[in-house]
Amino acid sequence: MHLLLLTFCSLAVSASASTVSLTINHPQAKIPTSKNPAYSLSSWSYIDCGAAGDALLINSINISPDPALGKEITITASFNVNKVIEDGAYADVTVKLGLIKLLQKKFNICEELEKGSGKDVGIKCPIEKGSYEISQTVKLPREIPRAKFSINARAYTVEDEDVLCTNVVVDFLPRSYVMGRVGL
Repeated sequence: MHLLLLTFCSLAVSASASTVSLTINHPQAKIPTSKNPAYSLSSWSYIDCGAAGDALLINSINISPDPALGKEITITASFNVNKVIEDGAYADVTVKLGLIKLLQKKFNICEELEKGSGKDVGIKCPIEKGSYEISQTVKLPREIPRAKFSINARAYTVEDEDVLCTNVVVDFLPRSYVMGRVGL
C-alpha cells in the first residue's frame, strides 16, 4: 500500500513541477472516523479512505523533513498487502490546486514500478501478500507554487477490485499566511 502511495506521490511530483499532492475523487468521500482517521503533520496530511477489504491497507505514512520547496524529502510508508496485486493493476490519480485540476492520469502500477520507484524500493509485480515498509527520497522542485495542493489516488486490480484509496493534502503556503499574520 505504501508502495502504491509512494508511487503516486512520486508520479505526481514528476508529472507536474507545480504539483506535489494527490486528490482522490472518491464517489463516497468519507468523513474521518476511528476507522478512517485523518493523519496530519504541520504542512501535509492524509486520509486513508479505503475499506477494510481492500487489497492494500496503509499502516502509516511519514514524510521527513516537513515538505519544503527545492529540498529532498523522504517518504516512508508501511502497509499490508492482503491480496496479490498482479500486472494490470492501475491507479487513477488527480492533482488539484484548489478547484483547478492540474493532472488527471491513469497509471499502470506494475509498469511504473518497473520504470523506477519499484526498483528503488525492491518491489515488483506481482506484489505478494505480506507486510511491507518502503522508503523513497525525492526532490521537490523549487518551481512549485506556494499553494495548497490535494492529491486523490484510487487504485484497482486488473479485475477492477479496490486496492487502495487515499487523499493527501500538501500545503506550501508561507506559515505567516497560514497563521493569519501579515509578514513576520
